[in-house]
Amino acid sequence: MNYRKIYRKLSIALIVCLLGVFLSGIMIQTRADYYDWEGNYHADNGYVYSAYGYYDPYGNFYGYSTTIESETSEDGLSAVDPYGFYKYVPIFYKADVNEELVGARKADVPVSWVGQNPELPNGCEATATTTVLNYYGFSVDKVTMATKYFLQPEKQIDFRYYYVGDPSDIMGLGCYSDAVVNAANEYLATQDTKLCAFSYQNYPFESLLNEVAKGFPVIIWASMYMYEPFYGIRINVDGSDLVWISQEHCLVLCGYDLDKKTVTVSDPLVGITQYDMNLFKKRFTQLRYNAVIIKTQEQQYEEEKNIINLPFNDQFLPADKIVRGSRGFDGISGKVHLDKLSARVTMPLALKQNKK
Repeated sequence: MNYRKIYRKLSIALIVCLLGVFLSGIMIQTRADYYDWEGNYHADNGYVYSAYGYYDPYGNFYGYSTTIESETSEDGLSAVDPYGFYKYVPIFYKADVNEELVGARKADVPVSWVGQNPELPNGCEATATTTVLNYYGFSVDKVTMATKYFLQPEKQIDFRYYYVGDPSDIMGLGCYSDAVVNAANEYLATQDTKLCAFSYQNYPFESLLNEVAKGFPVIIWASMYMYEPFYGIRINVDGSDLVWISQEHCLVLCGYDLDKKTVTVSDPLVGITQYDMNLFKKRFTQLRYNAVIIKTQEQQYEEEKNIINLPFNDQFLPADKIVRGSRGFDGISGKVHLDKLSARVTMPLALKQNKK
C-alpha cells in the first residue's frame, strides 16, 4: 500500500474542507454584500455602489467626482441625464448674474472657515450657521449648534422648518432656510444681542450680493462641489408632496468679484474657496432660492424698503408653473429605481477592494 499517495489525498481533502468552511464563514458574515448582474455592488448597510456613483438606502444618488450636465426641455420644466437614470432639477430662468442690479464691483467679508467633518458628515447647515455666528463674535461651536439647536427630538419630517435626521449621522438628510432661521434665533435668544436671523428665501441672487457688499455674510444653499442636483425622496406632509433636492449643500456666501465672475464662499466641505458666479447662481436657483442673513431688526427694516423685486416674481414663468417653498414638481418622480437603469456598469476595481 502506498501510504504517501493516501496521505497526499487526505491532505488535499482536508485543505479543501477547511477552505470550504472558511469561505462559508465569509459568505455568512457578508451574505448581504453582493454584485448584481449589472456590476453594481450592494452593501449590507443598504448602499448600492456603481461605476459612476452610489445610492443611499433612500434612493438618493451621489456622484463620485464629476457632474453630468442634464438635458433640459425647451420650456425648462423637465430634465434628464444623458443615461435616463434620474430626473434633474431644471433651471427656470436665465442664470447669468445681472450686473446692473449689483451696486459694488467686488466685496469681501472676512469670515473664518469652519469645516463640518468629521463630526458632522450631514451638518453643513449647522456648520454654516456656526460660521456666521462666529463672525459676529459668538463662541458657539458647530457640534453644540447641531445637537442642541438643529437635532429635533420630535422627529418632524418637514425639512422646510426642521432639520430631518441627525447631522452627525451619514444617514441624515438636512433642512432649508426656515429651519436655519428657527435654530439660529433659538440660540440668539440666549445671548445678549439684538441680532436675529431672517429668511431670504425667494430673494434675487443679486440682492444677496448687495447684502455681502454691506458686510453681511449670507447663509446660502447650493449643491455639493457645484454638482448638478436632482430630485430625491418625496415626503408627504398634510397632503402636500415635499421633494428633497439631492446634492443639497449649505454654505456661506462671503464675497464676490464681478470682473472675475466669481463668488467667494466658506464651504463646510472645502474651505474658503471660489466658484464660478453664474454656475453658483444656477445652483442657488435649483435649490429653490434658500438663504438666511443675520442682522438687527432695524437693518432688516431698511433692507425691506429697498429690496429688488420683493417678493420675488419669476417673470419668465407663467403663474401656475412658479414653484416655491419646497413644493413638488408636476410629473417628476423623486425615487430612483434600480430596475429602471438601462446601462450595464462595472464597479471600479479600487471600490471593489475597499468594500468588504
